[in-house]
Amino acid sequence: MIWERVAQVLLAKGRISRSQLVEARRTQGFFGGPLVGHLLRLGYVEESALGEALSQVFGVPFAEASRFQYLSDELRAALPEPLVERHRVFPLHLQGAHLAVAMEDPRERNAIKEMEAASGRTVEPWIAPEHRLALALERHYRIRPVGARAISVSVPQSPREGAVAAEEAPTGPVLDLELELGLDGLPLEAELDPFDPLLQFRDLAHEHHDAPPPAPAAAPVAAPTPVAAAAIPHEISALEEALVSAASRDALATALIDFCTTRMRRAALFAVSRESIRGVHGRGQGMEPERVRAVSLPRGGSSILDTALASKDFYYGVVPKLPANDDLYSVLGGRLPSAALVLPVSVKGRVAALLYLDEWDRPLTRPDIPLMRRVAAKAGLGLELLLLRQKLREI
Repeated sequence: MIWERVAQVLLAKGRISRSQLVEARRTQGFFGGPLVGHLLRLGYVEESALGEALSQVFGVPFAEASRFQYLSDELRAALPEPLVERHRVFPLHLQGAHLAVAMEDPRERNAIKEMEAASGRTVEPWIAPEHRLALALERHYRIRPVGARAISVSVPQSPREGAVAAEEAPTGPVLDLELELGLDGLPLEAELDPFDPLLQFRDLAHEHHDAPPPAPAAAPVAAPTPVAAAAIPHEISALEEALVSAASRDALATALIDFCTTRMRRAALFAVSRESIRGVHGRGQGMEPERVRAVSLPRGGSSILDTALASKDFYYGVVPKLPANDDLYSVLGGRLPSAALVLPVSVKGRVAALLYLDEWDRPLTRPDIPLMRRVAAKAGLGLELLLLRQKLREI
């Protein structure tokens, strides 16, 4: 495949190592998508080096990031917006009867012919990474990732000052899972959401019939203690035991955040329903639990959380300077970090939560993404066990 050829060019030029290529292939096998996209997300290759390889293999110019900074009225008028959105392309420059257009795959001849017919010009295809096109379309056209709903996000001033909210209040959360019938003939996950606020109450009611639930203790904010490589298996085992024995979503979230803050300075967990993304738990400067729980935003925006959710893949890289991210981080500490890592936590193939990590005001060095993928997968299994236990109690 042509994307494999690009990877081989990077390998031959010494831009990536063979072990990095192997890990990127494993990630591709898990998440799908072009191989080169995973090399970029994992931080194994610089965008400029990837651009050289893409240009060499595809035989077209590479569109650098600087070419997406501005969009003149003339360029905007050169291509109809519905065409830009359908093919996810971006006009770069116009010279006489020639129009340069950035594309993810310049081999799409039908798209080129359609653009030529609509513009009345000869289209010169350039190549650009998918994430660069996505950012440009969001910034200049307000075109969101494929499948995302157009919802504005605002930060209201209220008793919960700084909470991210939608103009329309989301409906009740429903965990969208594939149906599997239980012994009662009902779907195994019917009317259950692992992050339903009532779930912990129901758990406690089974074990403490009369006693009210204890007030949660405030977690102290402290810098994480680095974990030596030899200690990781022990730490993973402790996390596994905590996830398996968790009797509520709060216990599960606490165990997960406890582990993550030994790896990075800030961590948070966000629940995902059909309509919204809302904070569950967090720790670190600006990510205290009460701040994280104040976050509630509708799905389909353009924040870093939506970016990771739309791709159903982990996100590792810079936090784009977009209005939605400005709103989100106005709650979470008041400043954009230099970079962040966001991983989906899936239950039966559906994303139920997002695990977020960053280093706050320090540069984010290359994280152990394979390890954090394992952690996210284990958290998904822990959520599934929580659902099964709750279902068992209700039969």
